[in-house]
Amino acid sequence: MLIPLLKGILLGFSIAAPVGPIGILCIRRTVTLGRLHGFLSGLGAASADAFYGFIAGFGLTLITNFLLDQRTLLQAVGGLFLLYLGIQTYRSDPAKDPAKAKGETLFRSYASTFMLTITNPLTIMSFLGAFAGLGLGGSQAGIPSAAALVAGVFIGSALWWLALSLIVGILRERLNVGALKWVNRVSGAIVTIFGVIALLGLLQNDQNIGKEIEADLHKIITDKSSMASSNPGQYIANNQESYDRIVRHGDAAIVYLTKELKASNRNGLKEWIMAKACADILQENNPVEEWETGKQWLTKYEQSN
Repeated sequence: MLIPLLKGILLGFSIAAPVGPIGILCIRRTVTLGRLHGFLSGLGAASADAFYGFIAGFGLTLITNFLLDQRTLLQAVGGLFLLYLGIQTYRSDPAKDPAKAKGETLFRSYASTFMLTITNPLTIMSFLGAFAGLGLGGSQAGIPSAAALVAGVFIGSALWWLALSLIVGILRERLNVGALKWVNRVSGAIVTIFGVIALLGLLQNDQNIGKEIEADLHKIITDKSSMASSNPGQYIANNQESYDRIVRHGDAAIVYLTKELKASNRNGLKEWIMAKACADILQENNPVEEWETGKQWLTKYEQSN
């Protein structure tokens, strides 16, 4: 129990420590609103870290897959929320006395950073990668060990935010209202930039999806264990995880696969698997009932639209 707890504390601390938009908000709120607002801002992020640590620690693949499937939506929501917070912070006037800060409540400080962290798809990916790389958690871990890991993640993350808010709080006493206004301007601008970067990243996602799909397709069609079979479905069966990743891309995969099917001058195994993936994504909305080749499926699909 003690070892998983200590590992969780180190992991939570190390994931929380890099300064990003949450760190900027924590620093700004500590300076302009006081240590408690700053600490609760960090605690919101720590709670989200613990939630994702729980998913990774207990090996909850169903929830993990759902969150990864929705990563584009989560990134969009998080990016827009960052823009909102950044602009609001930039335009706000600081109150020298934290008790006089308008519209700023302790719950709001906590909830805003919780939402920002929970809508960041990189958070769950960070925990999955860290847990897998360190051999922590997963379905093979016992409940006590997994629980200790999750508790450690929360404690480690909270310790970082406590230390940050305490250290920054010391500087607050030396700043006048003019300096506090500049803190708002600079931190607001930085958070807004993070929001813009998150939204611009959505444009890059389409290219990334194409690369991921091509990598999975290549793995499926070059599988040596399936080459003895004349059944294309065997290639999928032997590489189910790769195929499922393609299908989980949903509508984005259909757009990419139909475009590639149309551009392809071949009509072989790869094209069949591409058409099969489209049909599986569409499910009951698939207008093509009978088809033998990928090109045949595409022709009938386009004729039905």
